[in-house]
Amino acid sequence: MTPSWPTAGPLAAAPAIVTWRSEQPPRDWVLPSCAGWTAGRFQSLAAVVGEVAATNVGAIAARIGAIAEYKGMRYWSTTDSVVEVLIRDASAVESLNDRSRRADFTLADMQAGHDLFFLEEDNRSGSPILYRMSIVAYSSEQLVVDIQNVDKVRKLFVTLFEPGDLRTTLFVWRTNEGFWELYALSGLRPRAFAGLFAGDKSQTNRLIALYAHSLGLDETGLPWKR
Repeated sequence: MTPSWPTAGPLAAAPAIVTWRSEQPPRDWVLPSCAGWTAGRFQSLAAVVGEVAATNVGAIAARIGAIAEYKGMRYWSTTDSVVEVLIRDASAVESLNDRSRRADFTLADMQAGHDLFFLEEDNRSGSPILYRMSIVAYSSEQLVVDIQNVDKVRKLFVTLFEPGDLRTTLFVWRTNEGFWELYALSGLRPRAFAGLFAGDKSQTNRLIALYAHSLGLDETGLPWKR
């Protein structure tokens, strides 16, 4: 099952982008149970969905699993009003309890039911954060990848996010026309300074960056929220 709203535009069109607060969910929108989380526990949500002419689902899975390639990922910073580096460093690691860096995840690693782990340092965190990447579903017709923070995210000795408060799920499926759709969904639940996260632009732009990276799209012309 995949989310039914919003719907993607035609091939090569800009992705559809929506944001909403958990207390005001879109009418008839349902988060598929396979995602493994409940939208209502998050303060804000964002979705980016589009259609591409990828060769197969493995090509998209390979980009998602190539964690080292996340380094240098760029986005529109609403704070600095410029396109700049979002991910300063990223690496796959051996396991939840062994943070030794390892090679990127291969398609053999990215099988349904596998939990993979990676470290990522973005331009605001100041230190690497451990994330869990769960391969929920993977077949020739679809891919579902769920990503959540394992570490707390702290700033100036204050906990901004507890484990699981940063959640992103990527749904990929083949359309009836033989193309591929990617639906990227993000949930955010800040524990402190909630007012700093009240706007949806930063959350949305980070999601657009991951969406574009997963599909190998150039950052030029992406519909950043400014």
